[in-house]
Amino acid sequence: MWGEHVDARTIDSRIWPRTVAIAERFWSPENVRDVNDMYRRLIPTSIEIESLGLTHLESEDPGLRALAGTETIDDLRTFASVLEPVSFSERARTQHTDQFTALNSFVDAVRPDPPSRHWFESAVKRLLADPRGDITDRTELAAWFTRLSGAVPTARQQMLASPRLTEVTTRADQLLQLTVMGQQALRYLGNGQKAPANWKTKQIEMLDEIRKPSALVNFTFLPGMSELVKAVSE
Repeated sequence: MWGEHVDARTIDSRIWPRTVAIAERFWSPENVRDVNDMYRRLIPTSIEIESLGLTHLESEDPGLRALAGTETIDDLRTFASVLEPVSFSERARTQHTDQFTALNSFVDAVRPDPPSRHWFESAVKRLLADPRGDITDRTELAAWFTRLSGAVPTARQQMLASPRLTEVTTRADQLLQLTVMGQQALRYLGNGQKAPANWKTKQIEMLDEIRKPSALVNFTFLPGMSELVKAVSE
């Protein structure tokens, strides 16, 4: 744990629930490697340990409210749900963080490894196993992209009104690009259609650009999005 990157509000979110996952690895037989089941059980475990006094789940909202200067953060929370801090080492190299660094930026509000990462990767994996079969995952993914894009306008207004949020406006614009990309990929896959010439190349170039550092946060679902795009035929 890098002490110059945490304070009393954020330290629990940087330690838990990762420590629970590490503990399970230690106490489980070597052949227990069901990651999906671990994530399933991690939800009630996270809630349980928060009832004991930890704040790893609830710490995000106070940080977002402070940044936005309002209690109305539903859309900002939705936006934040697909972003996570860069690694401690990358933050140190980029920000040159020390004990005097103010930990009141967007990167300090968002949670490491939020649920969106595993949920999206799992849904994409199931979808690509049978793109034109069961429509459940395709429907849920489409609704998720719609919810994300719908949150951006209000969240972006709050970013422009708050000096401490302004730095993530680029990520807001990129999220809109990603949701359009995702909806297009779902449509091509679901209909069994080929994408226009060079569509895949353009999307991969866009993903490469979005992977570049910005505001000390990364999108959680880029690996799954890359697999979704690559599965589309041209």
